[in-house]
Amino acid sequence: MEALITSIDSKYPCRTLQLRQLSALLNPDLPSPSSIILYGLEATGKSLLTKALLDASETTYSWVACHECITARHLTERIASQVKDAVQEKDGVELEKDVLGMRAENVNALAVVLGKILGIRGKEEEGGVERKHVLVLDRIDRQREAMPILLAGLARLGEFIPSLTAVFILSAPSPRLLSTSSIPHIHFPPYTKEELIHILSLTPLRLNIPPSRPPSRSPSPDTLAANDQADLAEDLFVYTRFLGTVWESLAKSTSRNILQFKSIADKMWDEFVEPIRSGEYGTRNFSQLYVRQRDMFRVERHILDEVVPSNTTTTTTTTSSGITAATTSSAAAAITSQDMMAKATHDLPYYSKLLLLASYLASYNPSRLDVQFFTKASDKRKRRRGGGAIGAGGGRKSQVRKIQRRLLGPQPFLLERMLAIFHAIVPDPVASSVDLQTQIATLTSLRLLVRASASGDPLEAGGKWRVNVGWEYVRGLARSVKFEVEGFLAEV
Repeated sequence: MEALITSIDSKYPCRTLQLRQLSALLNPDLPSPSSIILYGLEATGKSLLTKALLDASETTYSWVACHECITARHLTERIASQVKDAVQEKDGVELEKDVLGMRAENVNALAVVLGKILGIRGKEEEGGVERKHVLVLDRIDRQREAMPILLAGLARLGEFIPSLTAVFILSAPSPRLLSTSSIPHIHFPPYTKEELIHILSLTPLRLNIPPSRPPSRSPSPDTLAANDQADLAEDLFVYTRFLGTVWESLAKSTSRNILQFKSIADKMWDEFVEPIRSGEYGTRNFSQLYVRQRDMFRVERHILDEVVPSNTTTTTTTTSSGITAATTSSAAAAITSQDMMAKATHDLPYYSKLLLLASYLASYNPSRLDVQFFTKASDKRKRRRGGGAIGAGGGRKSQVRKIQRRLLGPQPFLLERMLAIFHAIVPDPVASSVDLQTQIATLTSLRLLVRASASGDPLEAGGKWRVNVGWEYVRGLARSVKFEVEGFLAEV
């Protein structure tokens, strides 16, 4: 049994505890409970792990997709039919015509039918000793017109039929689901970030980098295998870091399970690694590659599904120098989509727009210049950074070359500082009925503002935040509220 568990765990990792618990309860050589409940959110490996264990073991089973059944009679008839087929096909037992003709119109009739079928199977195969049969009811909580006592009745089948074990697979069981508390439960928790990356890294997407030049002679099989292993190591290095970036930027708040996470990663992979395939970046320059491709992690076009996918067609153009260039309509559509997203603005309330503008100013202005830009105590003309008039002589230029703050990305700021800037740039006093905290929470849910510190209370005054929009977006937002944002930036 240990070899069986190791083999299944290598194919379906990160579920070792659940696999050992389920294999102990369904061990063919040990007695099993009459009912078992497997519960967890969608796409957490409940059905996959159960089917893999039953296929690898010697236990015969019947699998019923309960979400395909409408009425209770439909479900009981499907259960009886599946058990008959499993006994005849897997065990090779011939059932009598009167047994095959029996109908299971309700749970009581189903108990009689299953008792005769499994009793005949056990006596014929092992001389009166009944073998174990597992009845798996997948997605039993999604049965269309289930009666209130249907699940409780199905759970009692194992008490009347000793060789039957019913396995209920559902999402979230209620405390009194089966009207008893003696049924063992196995919980399948959601995958963590590390588990998701580990599972998807077992089958990584390939870079498929074209060779710089063809080899002079055909390589040997050993050389090809070594090159393939080296390419796979480089692909895995880029893919694991790419998955972590996708999770932190998009999938953490938008994907509900591993299937949606993989779908988002598959859509973004080709566009993300295009500079590597073209030779502009190496496989180890992931940080520089992310800085170049960071705009694709700020838009939602890879998250939303399209009803009509964009067709990929090749357009060939000839320049004046005679060089032929080929472009694809999908790439052009992606560029157009990026430009549109950069220029688009959300339809936000007035104060939410000003809060977002204040957040941008707090992220890209140093805190020491807040008094210079946002004070209302004096109407004197603002002086340039460094003091003195423009073109004033004296002094020598600094030998240290400063990098523009916009190139360094948004810097974290305190929430109380952002609110102080907001009250400084708002033209009129804010009414007491305006709930600024709710509007900040709305900006956070839209991912226009992101938290930069893991504090206890998200809206506490000392928490650090970071703006998540670019300059084109902010400039369009400022024009919509008639605010000259250029005059309040230290570096334009």
